[in-house]
Amino acid sequence: MHPLLQRLSILRSRHFPSAEAFLATRHITLELSGPAADQALFDVHYNGVYLPGIWLGYIGYGSRVTAHISPHRRDFWVHIPVHGRFESAMGRQRIEADEQHGIVTSPSDVNVMKFAPGAGRLSLCIKGDALTRQLAALIDSEPRTALEFAPEVDLRRGFGLSLACILRGAAADLERGDWLLCPSLASRFEQTIMSALLLSQPSNYTRELRDCTAAIAPRDVGRVVDYMHANLPSPITLTDLVRESGVAGRTLIKHFRDFKGIPPMRYLRDLRLKRVRAELESGKSRRVHDSALRWGFVHAGRFSLEYRKRFGESPSATLARVRVR
Repeated sequence: MHPLLQRLSILRSRHFPSAEAFLATRHITLELSGPAADQALFDVHYNGVYLPGIWLGYIGYGSRVTAHISPHRRDFWVHIPVHGRFESAMGRQRIEADEQHGIVTSPSDVNVMKFAPGAGRLSLCIKGDALTRQLAALIDSEPRTALEFAPEVDLRRGFGLSLACILRGAAADLERGDWLLCPSLASRFEQTIMSALLLSQPSNYTRELRDCTAAIAPRDVGRVVDYMHANLPSPITLTDLVRESGVAGRTLIKHFRDFKGIPPMRYLRDLRLKRVRAELESGKSRRVHDSALRWGFVHAGRFSLEYRKRFGESPSATLARVRVR
């Protein structure tokens, strides 16, 4: 299988010392751990994109290698196998990763990763301070202890399956364009990924995140809805909504669902879909693509599916109907 994100190549080399020196600047010590014939297959692919709070990329080495990842930068990592197998060991914990199991690592100890020949993975690196700020927004207080996730992710169902689809979809989108390089879209993507990880992957804050004790009045939900309407063309994050509502993020999500039937970010997406439809039906927009971009939809295929699901027809059908009229 060809490596992903080739268009965003950061390092491509068959020269081990060059790869070793490059990764050392990122607090990763690399070792060739196979026989000589295996070592000759070394061919590192380090592709990806750096965003303010995260890094998303593809990593493959070709040959059997061992990587020692230092917790110095306090980063969190999510690893989704693309092909082949690898394992992660932190202290006494040892996790095998394959097409059915991914890995989440927390910066509590050195992570020793061993890769089989030909193994490749999608990796998401989240800066510790960015994830801590998102956690604080959700629980409405400063975290008392260091965040630590359960290390194994089941990629066959639930959150693990959704996470793998999101990361693969983002990688595929990046192959076709630089939409994640737009600051507002990058921020929205980061917020989605961090909130999903905190709310769905078991951690030492799971109980606190799920324990919704503060009450929220309908007027506070109304305040958030008013904020959405007033700022609909602009990037809106969960942190913005938490600040506007004045309650913890976990409380806002639960009670927004209670009063509106869906989570706040989905409600926001539906509002934007309605704005696109209104533009198309009014005849003010000549192209579906322009209206979709104006209201924050950058993936044409996904937007069309959401639009059809919401309104029972494709956006191009709406535009064609208006033109005929």
